[in-house]
Amino acid sequence: MIRCCTRVLMAMVALVAMRNSFAQVSQENEELRKYKKRFERTENKDAEKVKPKPAEPSRLLQALERPIDPAQYVVGPGDVLEINFWGSGNDDLGFLAIITPEGKLIIPTVGALDVIDKPLAQVQQEVSQAGESKYDPRKISVTAHLTQLRQVRAHVYGEVESPGSYIGTAVDRVSSFIQQAEGWTEWADERRVELRHADGRVDTLDMFELYHEGDLRQDPYIRGGEIIYAPRVEFTDKTVFVEGEAGRPGPHQIVKDESLLHFLFRVEALTRNGELGEVFLIRQGQTPARINLFANGSAAEDAHRILMQHGDRVVVKGSKDFVYVHGAVKNPGNYPYIEGYKVADYLGFAGGTQEAADPGRAKVIHRESGKTEKGMNKEVRRGDTVIVPLATRTTISNYLLIASYIATLLIAARAVGLIGNAP
Repeated sequence: MIRCCTRVLMAMVALVAMRNSFAQVSQENEELRKYKKRFERTENKDAEKVKPKPAEPSRLLQALERPIDPAQYVVGPGDVLEINFWGSGNDDLGFLAIITPEGKLIIPTVGALDVIDKPLAQVQQEVSQAGESKYDPRKISVTAHLTQLRQVRAHVYGEVESPGSYIGTAVDRVSSFIQQAEGWTEWADERRVELRHADGRVDTLDMFELYHEGDLRQDPYIRGGEIIYAPRVEFTDKTVFVEGEAGRPGPHQIVKDESLLHFLFRVEALTRNGELGEVFLIRQGQTPARINLFANGSAAEDAHRILMQHGDRVVVKGSKDFVYVHGAVKNPGNYPYIEGYKVADYLGFAGGTQEAADPGRAKVIHRESGKTEKGMNKEVRRGDTVIVPLATRTTISNYLLIASYIATLLIAARAVGLIGNAP
């Protein structure tokens, strides 16, 4: 009886212990479920934070010549691409990705793509293929579009006014960096400008063809890291000298089969102050040839037909669009020619005559004929010279004054014994 009661009591204790154990396990499970729910809420909240958001448009205005050609544009570090995920419920998902200094394009959930020195079209294709390997292309597709251009640095050296390193964009041309360097010096040979690429290649550019002929092939885009070198004019077997009233006098390089007319315009030898009808070509062993650029016939044809040779000299004579006023005037000098003006008019330009002048004897020496005419009402032509002499009484007075000075000097010399008395 006692044993039976003991067994019953032990069974009841075991049941109570099992019940308590089950209650504890149940409570722990409930705590785990609560923790799991909190964890899931936190995980979802964090996921919302990293969830791709629609990309904001770039606020940087960029001046472009034309739309970017994806097949020609080569991407590089600093380019900004918009990555979009297209599909059911994801039409508005996208973000901006910057190509890293290592040349990587990093796309979360897809991976890092090596895009250095690749055309934009190839990068767009690789982004699409990477998206297909990660997602079902029937549900989600990934695209990439260029939204902001990178900045690049190039180095400009040689015969430029301000050599150094300059910054531009990936669609800036060589001329833009030369402009930042304040242009050429007087000794630059702009027909042999070197563009030295980072891979060791060197392109020779004829910048004259760009500036004067509009040939954009001579003005390529800068990718970054290139060196633009402007060489100096070389005194080789291709040198011609320009003299006189030329825009850029001095030595100049010539190119093969370059005509005289082309050369004159290329080196900017012709100016408005030059006499275009009196350009002379001086060649060793030959009589100087006068070239009238505006003439009809052989002279004009020669300017196109004559080819420049090493050692040639081109002389551009001064303009005749001035009248030269000299003599007893207040402001002698050169004055603009005005058709129909008389001698009196040019004396007025010169501030009038001096007190000792003799206006009645004013004369004009004509440049073309070499003849001289007297009178205030004589017409003056291009290149003529107007002269106003001193009055006759002033001349005699000056002579007497000089004689007086000489006599005084003689008397003083005799007084001190420098000159002996006459026997």
